[in-house]
Amino acid sequence: MAVALRPRVLDGTAELDPERWDSLARQAGFYVSRHWIRAWEEHAGARPLMVAVYDDDRLLGAVPCFETRAGTGNPRYDLGTLLDVDNARLDPQLFGGGNSGYRGDVLYERAAPSEARAAVLSLLMETLTNVAATRGARGWSLLYLDGRTAAEVAPYTDAHRLIIGASATMPLEYEDFDGYLGSLSTSNRSNARRDIRSFERSGATVEARRGLAGSVDLVAPLLGNVQGHHGADPSVAGAAGYLRLCAAGGLDDQAVVFLARLDGRPVAFSLAYEFGGRLWMRVVGLDYDRAPACGAYFTTYFYEPVRYALARGLREIDFGMESFEGKLRRGARLRPQWAVASVPGVDLGDWNARRRAHWLAEFGHHRGFHPDDWSVRPSSTAAPASRTPFGA
Repeated sequence: MAVALRPRVLDGTAELDPERWDSLARQAGFYVSRHWIRAWEEHAGARPLMVAVYDDDRLLGAVPCFETRAGTGNPRYDLGTLLDVDNARLDPQLFGGGNSGYRGDVLYERAAPSEARAAVLSLLMETLTNVAATRGARGWSLLYLDGRTAAEVAPYTDAHRLIIGASATMPLEYEDFDGYLGSLSTSNRSNARRDIRSFERSGATVEARRGLAGSVDLVAPLLGNVQGHHGADPSVAGAAGYLRLCAAGGLDDQAVVFLARLDGRPVAFSLAYEFGGRLWMRVVGLDYDRAPACGAYFTTYFYEPVRYALARGLREIDFGMESFEGKLRRGARLRPQWAVASVPGVDLGDWNARRRAHWLAEFGHHRGFHPDDWSVRPSSTAAPASRTPFGA
């Protein structure tokens, strides 16, 4: 006998079934994974509301949500800041999809039949809207979604689908590293080979180290350098504390450190996570006096991760936000990041057209910029005829 879908709103993550969460997260992304969300919940005080949909006791969909007040927290997770709207008009806010990494997502079965997906997403969005209203939120959003998720979720709300940024990814469509180099344009391939020769001739070495916990003290000074360079806390203690959070719980098992040394001393590193068939680049650290001369940054952030991912049979590398010029020159593809956002009383006009034009003007000359990625397409998700469970 079919059991009707039912929504639940959970305070924190303790009640979620770990195996189901892991299964759904592998289809979505690292930044909504169990170990990442729980690390921030348990060690950084970021306790989410989990808006969830169940069939009996089986988790079918969920989205982590966070309440925030205008002018507090990370401005890149503030809807008013992202949309250039007076924050007071959207205060307080409820945002979902994750609270770090700038890659949000929604947990649901991607391969389920369209009617089953629609039933889950419809109830999930209805519940999220009700939670926002109950808690007095003047705006709510799902932030930093990829194009597919935004297109599937948006039809079940009265919210806008809005371009709020970009992210660089590299689909690994090559048999080996030579195939990767061969995929680059002539000039970019020449630059990449020059980077690689520079590193080799310097006598520097690079290694991929599984796990982070054992490397924290070794690489924390390099991360502190980068944080200070960008105006954040440059202290080694602060960097080490952040890295320990990044190694908390099961995260250490998914972490990969790409470490470069020159004359036996660390000069650059990058931290990545292997999850769901993809490699997720997280942070970098540099010795600004010694790393540039030997090309250690590009070695640890691009070339060695590409070699590693190809050897592991991974399908994609996520290079995240910013520094897009260098990423595109080395084979990445620039895709939009979307918000599904409810902003009552705010006239956004031709927001998406203006944002698309901005990104096209800046990066449209690159092979990795595909204009079609930046168009708002109708969703292919069918409207739910009824809320019946998967497989009913």
